[in-house]
Amino acid sequence: MKRIFLLCIMAIACIFNMFAQIDTSNYTKIEQDGIYYFLDDKYSQAYVCSKHDYPKNYTIYDFEDKEPTYSGCVKIPNVVTYNSKEYAVVSLIDFAFYKCNELEEIIVPSNLVSIERHALSKCGNIKMNIPENLSVLGAYAFKDTYVKNVRTLVLPNAEWILNCALDGSRFDKVTFGSNLKYFYSYIFRNSSIETVEFQGMPDGEPLQTSVHAFYGFKGKEIRLPNQPIKFTYELFNNCPNMERLVFPPVTEHKHIDDFQDVAAIEGRYSDVNDLIYNCPNMKEVVCYATTPPQFHTRWGNVYTDFCIIDKPDCVLKVPFGSEELYRADPVWGKFQIITGFEPDEYTSISSPYAITDNSDAPVEYFNLQGMKVTNTSQGNIYIRRQGTNVEKVIL
Repeated sequence: MKRIFLLCIMAIACIFNMFAQIDTSNYTKIEQDGIYYFLDDKYSQAYVCSKHDYPKNYTIYDFEDKEPTYSGCVKIPNVVTYNSKEYAVVSLIDFAFYKCNELEEIIVPSNLVSIERHALSKCGNIKMNIPENLSVLGAYAFKDTYVKNVRTLVLPNAEWILNCALDGSRFDKVTFGSNLKYFYSYIFRNSSIETVEFQGMPDGEPLQTSVHAFYGFKGKEIRLPNQPIKFTYELFNNCPNMERLVFPPVTEHKHIDDFQDVAAIEGRYSDVNDLIYNCPNMKEVVCYATTPPQFHTRWGNVYTDFCIIDKPDCVLKVPFGSEELYRADPVWGKFQIITGFEPDEYTSISSPYAITDNSDAPVEYFNLQGMKVTNTSQGNIYIRRQGTNVEKVIL
């Protein structure tokens, strides 16, 4: 129970490092067994750091000419003791292993919850374990580092994926768990990641995204998590190989239009109002919702100035029988080509959405042109929709 409490506290404490540099002036710096730590007396926590001190308003250039701190195999303990007090080791702080190109292996404690800015960048080829408790991934955490024993980065408990978190990383695939809350800018830029998988949040809260979050993503397909999402402009920008984007069966999303919101402030730097922009090989957008998902503003109004894509030949595919509803929608109707798909058409796509119990949902009928029918006739063919289930029937 005590460990869970410490992890929760650390997750909260890490948030302050989102957009500001960590102020370590109130921490005690020590060295034990060749490893350097900042000790936080308030939370009884230890943060692994470099042996080099740095000014409060440091930049990356302050580290370029410093010799690496670590080499060989580094094993970080779960707890360090100083002056008879125990400190849980919970973070690799900014630049902790920066440019440690003679590092061979790093063994991190299971209770590690954050890898901060440039903490493991420019390390060359290393072996390491990725702890399941990792909650925060900072900017450029793995830039120009090849973790040779980990090709799929699994982050089941990640909550904060900060700006440029995987920029320059050398993983093939990344999987995010159901705790993900914040997904910021340029996460995949310059990385080798070609596959990303999401799980929806259990509580159904919107996933906060930021402008250019998928900028430069090299994969062919992205299946969005089964949850509401806070969208902003150019979320998918300059994705040269991307062919398909799949929306979940969620009927309401939010568009970020409040200037006080970080993503909205960054959104001022976007060129257009499109969700998908400058993705030349995009062939289709698939939406599993049987009614067109609405994009609401912060204040609850429907946001109709939002565009999905700048590419006119991209096809929107929706559940069969829902085509006319999408054509009539002020946002989704901007697609020039809208076609229906049968329920089993995309069963081969990885990470299928969870099946919803539709037994209590109302039943609706549509003719083969997608028009809703209120008075059906025996012997005719209709499209029957109940919740997320859509099928062709003969009455």
